[in-house]
Amino acid sequence: MNIPMQPDMPYLPVDEFARRWGVTPQSVRNMVHEGKLPIKKKKRGEKKVYINMLVLWEHAQADAEECYRDNFFRVF
Repeated sequence: MNIPMQPDMPYLPVDEFARRWGVTPQSVRNMVHEGKLPIKKKKRGEKKVYINMLVLWEHAQADAEECYRDNFFRVF
């Protein structure tokens, strides 16, 4: 199963990611610190953290394909 979808931005700053998910920026920073969210590798001197939306989309697509293979959607 291949769904042709893509995020609107490859990377989102913490504040925008938090706004879209309806959580606080501090919650997002905590998730990053705990390794729960993928981030863009920082370049030398770069301070701002960006969430890697492409990795999240790849993970979501893999989960969807697994559900499809396991007949999850055919149960309904």
